[in-house]
This record gives sequence, structure tokens and C-alpha cells, in this order.
Amino acid sequence: MVNKPNKPENPNKKTLFSRILNSSLARNIVLGATLATNAACTEVLTEDNQPALSEEDEAIIHKYSQIFEIARQELPSEPNLQQRILEQIRRYQTNENNPLSTTITEYHEEGRNSDFSIPSEETTEMYVHHVAFNIYLDLSNQLPWKIEDLEQEELYDLFKFYQGFNRIENEMFIIGDVIPSEPRELFDFIKENDLLGETREETIYKLIDFIRIKFKHASTNERNNTPVTILEKLTTPGEQSIGGCHSTAFLMRDLATSIGIPASREDINYGDEDHSRIEFSSLSSFHADDLHSMNRSTGNNVPSSEILVQRDGIDFTQDQDFNDGVLKTEILYTYMPDNMLLDYALGVKQGDPFKRIWNPHLYIDTERADNIIERLDATLAQYPSIDDAIADIESRIIRPE
Repeated sequence: MVNKPNKPENPNKKTLFSRILNSSLARNIVLGATLATNAACTEVLTEDNQPALSEEDEAIIHKYSQIFEIARQELPSEPNLQQRILEQIRRYQTNENNPLSTTITEYHEEGRNSDFSIPSEETTEMYVHHVAFNIYLDLSNQLPWKIEDLEQEELYDLFKFYQGFNRIENEMFIIGDVIPSEPRELFDFIKENDLLGETREETIYKLIDFIRIKFKHASTNERNNTPVTILEKLTTPGEQSIGGCHSTAFLMRDLATSIGIPASREDINYGDEDHSRIEFSSLSSFHADDLHSMNRSTGNNVPSSEILVQRDGIDFTQDQDFNDGVLKTEILYTYMPDNMLLDYALGVKQGDPFKRIWNPHLYIDTERADNIIERLDATLAQYPSIDDAIADIESRIIRPE
């Protein structure tokens, strides 16, 4: 978790009117009207002053017209975007190597922490690769699902511009400590680590299972480290620190969207702090930190399916910290997982049982809260000392090699 950054004034800051235009409802109306207008002819999507399209390219544009229209909306000032996407698709089809470049520059302003930026052109190329690779995967039938299965809003979540950057003039400032990787490399990593399921939902849970083992929340000092690519974060041996909920949401979104799974990072607010949650088509976390805070263990373990909730019927704009507390308390009550038991034991040793864990009395009725605490205390009482309890519980937490 990080305090709300005090960014330099953004000359492209959206007005209230522009935010309304970019709302889901308005976006669907505009996109739907545009697609209806363009449905009869692919020529509308042909960019000015570009070489004549081959029949194969015209067929791709026609089949994926919604995607090309979203790309145009996301990067309206990029004149050659359609042609660049088509060329990159051909590179994937011929296995031509066209690596992404990442020029990270450190930015300093007196009185605040350092920031890091990437030139806008490099982030545009990241987007081109993302769109092209998803189309390539769909054309070559390399996934158990198809793009045509998705609703219009899901398509937008899959193909909107990467949310981990904040545009300031000609630079894209990095939010968090991870940046996109070449999607083909992410796809290879997902396959090599058996993270691809038979359905999108099964794959989401496989990815969360991996994240729960691989990452821990970064300390304050670690958050100032130079950002790295997501693939580098995933493949560095041992347990890795990640810069809180923002970076976790960006990493999870990039992994999911690299293989045709719509995902979106959404803002939440705890008091005066900005936080993030990760949202999928029908599922969401209350807080993206939940994806790495509930470690997997060889003993009591919370299934990854319990970390996400169904989006229907939940108002995520209200009582974010309370909802997150209720979720964790209910999980603790049901599973008594080792990572929460460990946090409770460490708190007991430090003289404050709830220094590192949610106090159940704040979120559920008194009788059930008392029951949770009694069970926690009874479990610790089975050990000769609190140090023995901590050592034994910690030994059951699965750590990455």
C-alpha cells in the first residue's frame, strides 16, 4: 500500500465532461455506434496514406473490427496504428524477433520520492504488441477460448491502453514497480509453468496460486527501486517483493490480458490513501493485496477461489476497507489459514495480537468473533512456547525456490 502520490500537474488531466465521456456507458454507446456504422465496409478502417491492404489484412481487419476501433479510441493521435498492428501480427506469424525496448529514466523533484518514466513511443509499441499478439493467438487457435466470446465491455477491458502509466507531456510515468513484458514471452512463461487452464476462470485461479507463492508486499524502501519488466519479476529466483496493491494489480492484469482474459485495475480508497483492486469479467478482489497476502501453505490453506468475489450485487464504491475486513474475517473464521495464524502469533509475541491481523470484533458479530479468538488461542496453546508456534507455522508456508 502506498500513499497517494503527489504527481506534477498533468496537462492532459481530464475534465469532468471528458470523464463522463469515458465512462463505461458512454464508451459503449460511442463504440457501438461506430461499429454499426463501420460494419458494412472494412474500408472505413483503412488509414490514410498507407499501402493498399492485402486480402489477408482486409480479412483480419474485418474479423477484428471492434478491436481495431478500440485501439483507435485508445491512441487517436497515432496515425499508423492499424498498419503497425498488422505488421506485428505478421512478425508473430513468421516468428520474427522484434523485442520491446524499455528506456527507464529516473525523475527527481525536490521534497518527494523519485519517479521513473518511459518515452511515450515505447509504451505505444507495447500496446501494438499486446493487440497484435492477442489477435495472433486467436487466429492460430492457441487458447481454449475465443475473442468472439467476449461482450463489448469485456473487449474494452482486454484492449484498453496499459493502466500502469500516467502521461505527463511526452513521458509516461510508471505507477508501481512493474512494466509490461513482451506478450509472447509471458505466454511462454504461462505455458511452461502449467498456468493455462481449460477456461478463463480456471486460468485466473492458477495465476493467483502462483502469485500467492511468489510475492510478498514490498517494504517502504523497496518501493523506490527501479521498475522491472513483469517477466523479470516472475523469473527472478526466490520470493520477490512487489510494490503493494497497485503493482500486484498491474502484474495480474498484464498476465491475464496477454492471453485473452479481460482484466482491469480499479481505484479504491482507504481513508486518504489510494489503493487498487483487480477486476475480471464477473470476479473481483476487494483489494489487490489480497492476491499475495494470503500465502499458500502445506497446512491450513485458503483456496484461491475464496479470494475473489462475484461482482454482481456489490457496490465497490462503498466501505472498501470494511468490505475487505469482512472478507478476511470470514476467511479466517472458515479456514483458520496458516498465514493469518502466523500473523496472530507474531502479534502475540509483540504484545498486540491484532497488530498484524484484522480484529474480528470490528467486522462480525461478537459471538463469532469471540469464537475465532478462542480457536486462535487454543491453537497456539498447543505449543511449548510462542516461538515454537511461530517456527512450526512458518515452516508450513510455501516459499518459492
